[in-house]
Amino acid sequence: EPDDGRSDSGSVAGEVVPPAKPQRRPKRVRGQGVDDPILALLQLLCALAPDRAEWRAAAAEVVVSLVGDAAAEQHRAGVQVDIACLEAGEEHKQAEPSGSVLVRFLRFLQQILSCERSTLRVMAVEVTAAALERSHILAEAAWSRIGSGEEAAAARARLDVWLFAALARRCDDAVPTVRSHALGGVAVAIAPLSKYAGGLKLLHMALSGEAPDEPQSFDIPRMFRSAAMDERAFTRRASLGLFEAVLKLPCGTLDIDMETLMGRFNPDLLGHLACDDSQMVRRASISSLALLMRTWPTQRACRLWASNVLPLVLDPEGGIVERALEEVDSAVLQPLARLRGECRPPPIGDTLAVRARPQLPPVLEVLDSEATEYLQRAVRCFSHRAQRMLLVQFSSSLSSVVRECLELPLAEWPRAVWSLLEELASMDCKGVAPDLILDAWERFDAVAGPSANPLAGCGSPTAGHGCTTGRFKPHLLGVQILSVLEYVAPSLEARRAAELADGLCRRLSSLAMPTEQVRVAMCVVERLERA
Repeated sequence: EPDDGRSDSGSVAGEVVPPAKPQRRPKRVRGQGVDDPILALLQLLCALAPDRAEWRAAAAEVVVSLVGDAAAEQHRAGVQVDIACLEAGEEHKQAEPSGSVLVRFLRFLQQILSCERSTLRVMAVEVTAAALERSHILAEAAWSRIGSGEEAAAARARLDVWLFAALARRCDDAVPTVRSHALGGVAVAIAPLSKYAGGLKLLHMALSGEAPDEPQSFDIPRMFRSAAMDERAFTRRASLGLFEAVLKLPCGTLDIDMETLMGRFNPDLLGHLACDDSQMVRRASISSLALLMRTWPTQRACRLWASNVLPLVLDPEGGIVERALEEVDSAVLQPLARLRGECRPPPIGDTLAVRARPQLPPVLEVLDSEATEYLQRAVRCFSHRAQRMLLVQFSSSLSSVVRECLELPLAEWPRAVWSLLEELASMDCKGVAPDLILDAWERFDAVAGPSANPLAGCGSPTAGHGCTTGRFKPHLLGVQILSVLEYVAPSLEARRAAELADGLCRRLSSLAMPTEQVRVAMCVVERLERA
């Protein structure tokens, strides 16, 4: 048996195995092999770019630039560019490859957009967004000599539709990083798409949800609603960027009513984002709410701003407080400061002149008691920031508004102005004129005294501040005027101060004063006695 084994092994070793026949590489189509190094370079730039934001941005810029240059060279050589194979989908995957570098690179981009590595998908999203943003350069390079300009624009529109659909599908990716970058890419592409007819048609479909083939992929409001409720803060932040990009579209660009468009976006989600746990999201929501109020100045937008931006002036994060105060300055303080120069009394002796109420910032017309208190805290924050000169100008503007309103019905007096004057007077601001406040109290007492009908001489019962929430109550306006008098009464001249104290004491002793005014009237009398 050992001998037999040795003889078997020797016989096997003695056999000569014929060499394997080499397989020939399939012959390439003539004229396409020269482009392989360029395509390989583009693929390597996408696959080997470091996973850092600045590296990805630089790589995407270089890739799109190289694709445009290669497409221009091929166009001069007579190579045709047809993206029908990309639009058709699966049945063209096994077709003979196109000779165009642009089409072959887009096919590679389509593959890495759905690969398993999330870092590659992020890079593919960056490249797709850069290509969509600069599609006019790619279209000019690849189709600049097509028979007519209309055909070239149609070719660019087809390219944009493909890129936009590929980017929009990644907004529903399983990885939050990919979702946030895809949303950012869609936001960046909105402005370039709005500059030509084909892009406007695509945006109209995406904003109205009228895309014929894939309505879910083209629905920008649905992307915003889904991302605003996402579990990751980066995606929620990206949703705000998408919302702002839509708001920045020029007026009249799309044939969509603003009311209808905002109904599809559901702006109430901005209120949830303003209360977000993430500091990044809360800070970004301030800009979105401010842009919404400037772009869509309705009562709904003003209420959203007042109920969500004003509370952020007391946020525990200092950066958010600074950003909220900047918006308060822009939306309230600066318009009122400009109003100071616009208030002009009618000429003396002109009895036919009609006094009109000063045009206040729209947000002051919708403030409730809670928002008013937050606005008072914001004014005090400006005092802590050593901006006393700004507050002096602000108080002078408010005094001008009060002076203009003295001859108007009480219902036309803006109550928010009195709340702000109370806060400024409590800080000993020099712009609050004591005599003017006393004139306002005497005017109020003459029209709506304790024994008078609460609505007599007050104008419309639903006018002025609070007209949308309930009936106007003059005695509450009297409380606000007395609250300002509490701080400025010691600065009155002796004669007027004595008359004010005697009048209030008579009302208090005879119980002829509304209950709401009793406490603040006693405070005024006490301050006058101490002075």
